[in-house]
Amino acid sequence: MKLSAFTAAFFSLILILSMFVFSFLFGFFKIDNMLISIFSEEIFVFGIPTFLFFYITKANPKDVFSLHPIGAANIIIIFLISITMQPILMSVSAFSSIFFENDASEFLQSMASFPALPALLMAALMPAFFEEMYFRGIIFSNYRHVEIKKACLMTGLFFGLAHMNPQQFLYAFIMGTVFCYFVYRTGSIFSSMLSHFTINGTQTILSAYMTRNFSQGAVSQAAAENSNFSDFIPFFVLSIISLIPVILLFIAFERINKPKYSDIVSEKALDFNCTYYEQEKVLYWPLIVILIIYALYILKIYI
Repeated sequence: MKLSAFTAAFFSLILILSMFVFSFLFGFFKIDNMLISIFSEEIFVFGIPTFLFFYITKANPKDVFSLHPIGAANIIIIFLISITMQPILMSVSAFSSIFFENDASEFLQSMASFPALPALLMAALMPAFFEEMYFRGIIFSNYRHVEIKKACLMTGLFFGLAHMNPQQFLYAFIMGTVFCYFVYRTGSIFSSMLSHFTINGTQTILSAYMTRNFSQGAVSQAAAENSNFSDFIPFFVLSIISLIPVILLFIAFERINKPKYSDIVSEKALDFNCTYYEQEKVLYWPLIVILIIYALYILKIYI
């Protein structure tokens, strides 16, 4: 099996199946320690598909993972982008909460009972490492012969679907697409890891602050109840205001991360050795299977 869009879809399906297998096994082996539980889940859910990927494809990890330094300027700009785009992401999350329950907030609230370092380890560092190595590493690398816009959107789509939560889908889709663009421009997966960690870490700290400084019952009730359009308006206004610094930061980011070849339009630019892209299709049967599984799972929860 070669690196291709089909391989990306196939191993996205393998990942989702491994999530269900872990959930089934977890029902038999209860782990009281949340840190060990989350670490075990990350190792199982991402470790097994990763092993299968390299065993089946015989791919060279150096060709899959882009482990290049990103420099101090990129670190600062990506960090600032990740901070200033928070109102936009919160607005998207609030909009989704109008239609679906915000289950993710319960997890963030549970982090408030932990010291800062363990909470950031569970909610920010581990997801930033494991999820980025898999999605912006394994999945994104399989779109090297696909136009960059399609490559980012497809990887973002699989990232959103993998959350198996309609309230998180749009939020995760946008994040996943932006993470791909960071990797494409910098040629380094460390850029998406930094952004992922910053976003998750900020949300974790903010949720912990809210939980510790306000009534636990009030916070839990607010998180459990679906939002309405009036709740969405403040987030929308903040997101409009934040667009200005976000756009300016992205302009600065692009200026210091110009592609080395102006005619490169595919993710192959990560290797800087390809000046064309192939018209490879991106819709394959594993994606259809994922969509069916996703739909059935959501129907089971909400009906």
